[in-house]
Amino acid sequence: MQGKLKLGYWDIQGIGQIIRYLLEYMGVSYEDHGYKNDEEWLKDKFNLGLDFPNLPYLIDGDIKLTESFAIVNYVPIRFKHPQLLGGNEFDRILAFQVYGVLGDIENEMFLLTQVKPEDYEAKKVETYKKVQLKLGYLEKFLGSKDFFLGYVTYADFFLLLVWETIKAIDEKLVEGYKGLSALSDRVANLEKIKAYRASERFRKKVF
Repeated sequence: MQGKLKLGYWDIQGIGQIIRYLLEYMGVSYEDHGYKNDEEWLKDKFNLGLDFPNLPYLIDGDIKLTESFAIVNYVPIRFKHPQLLGGNEFDRILAFQVYGVLGDIENEMFLLTQVKPEDYEAKKVETYKKVQLKLGYLEKFLGSKDFFLGYVTYADFFLLLVWETIKAIDEKLVEGYKGLSALSDRVANLEKIKAYRASERFRKKVF
């Protein structure tokens, strides 16, 4: 495998942001290609040699992957940081569990942005109930730990993304979850993540 790693995704944070955070945290040099519209993506979609053309994609020499969770699993193993997936078999299952809950929240918030204006208020009430229930579960699971498993994993980076997604829609929705708020700040202030977020390479647009 030769050449610089290439990550392709939309020109937003989205689900690709977890991959970016992992690469930044590990200090991996990569090209971050952000597609601005469907037309740009369609020019590349079937010309990159991807088995399952989709975004995000990761090209690492002869290795070409799509599906975000496959890439999230690949990069820590490829770059010798497997503990980011969980330090043992059971922790890997726990991290996946947290990832699933956070994914549900992220999906609920995204679907809310797609609702017709006349249906928004009714959908918002339903969505907020679901999201707050799961935030409560996560707050309890986190407890007094600094990170979800007591040490940094990809699940913590996903929390930062989800937290900022929620805040972009309604900051009041995250009020009262002091543990999760502190965790979000803790991840954002990790040395390499903080430097990345302060750089021009960081995509501030959530959606």
